Amino acid sequence: MTLENGRDIAIIILAVLAMIQVILTIFLLYVVARLALYVRGRVPPILDSAQTTARTVEATANTIGDNLVKPVIATASFAVGVREFFSALTGGSKRRKG
Repeated sequence: MTLENGRDIAIIILAVLAMIQVILTIFLLYVVARLALYVRGRVPPILDSAQTTARTVEATANTIGDNLVKPVIATASFAVGVREFFSALTGGSKRRKG
């Protein structure tokens, strides 16, 4: 085997490897494009579901705040006010300091 034959075989091997690389790159681009189309089709329904869930959670929090927390706070505030009123009326605080 001469040097020219070895060179020719090396060139052929490199050309085959380059063709394989091009084929694999094209296949990879195809797979990425299919994945992008799949994700683009799946994301909007998921986002709609997340937005609906967020609205439901917000409405629930507002309802609980309006119907439970505010009345409890108002009642507790009134009770503290009445206690302080009678404490002031009877001559000061009867709490132990310790």
